[in-house]
Amino acid sequence: MQFAWSCFLYGGIGGDQDYQHIMKNTALLQQLRQAPQSISNRDFQDKVISRFLNKWKCRTPNNPRAASIIKNQLIQLHPYVQAISKLTIRDSFASSVTVPSHGQQTLGQIIDHSYSTLKGCTNRFGPTATSKLLHVLLPEVFVMWDGPIIDNYRKIDKTISESSRGYHCFHERMRNLILNVDQSFASSQSNPIASAGQSFDNYLSTQLKYTPAKPAAKFVDEFNWITITKNVSVPPNWHPEK
Repeated sequence: MQFAWSCFLYGGIGGDQDYQHIMKNTALLQQLRQAPQSISNRDFQDKVISRFLNKWKCRTPNNPRAASIIKNQLIQLHPYVQAISKLTIRDSFASSVTVPSHGQQTLGQIIDHSYSTLKGCTNRFGPTATSKLLHVLLPEVFVMWDGPIIDNYRKIDKTISESSRGYHCFHERMRNLILNVDQSFASSQSNPIASAGQSFDNYLSTQLKYTPAKPAAKFVDEFNWITITKNVSVPPNWHPEK
């Protein structure tokens, strides 16, 4: 109930239009994920830094040098992202994949490496911008976060910090949260009734009419943003009784 309410409220008070804008730009997404070297610095500045990251208040420097640096880091990450492209946050972080020229690595190791590769690669490219760009690269795996979310979970779990290891630990906690929501959803009586075997993220995307559908890793971010960053109670206090 709390999870569903937060995702419903996010559409009204969140930054959903900016997110949907980039997720519907299939040509740009294909370039970012398959051939980041093919994106011009000008397009990277306009479509990634200006229209996505800085729309979400990341304050990333919007100049050719910053665009080139970030893009070069994406090129380095490309084989790692490709190696886990068929995995999701629901998979065990001990799941092993082969990264070309880098051998066998686990999902957890790649989460660590991806975060450390991007964070701080240029001036003011901090944890929020890092997590948002990683999510765009692989929305089924990477969860976005911001300062209030980090601070909140660090109070619960001291291993969570702005480091790559801390981001990994945050993901482990988000994976457990998603699995708990899976279990709750499977045992609940939804209205309208869910299809047999339908996941909660597919169900919410259908009911909220999201195209493309949002993955669990995005919905858990919306739960965090509503309940932590915006400090909104769910269900809201004004929620009418049936």
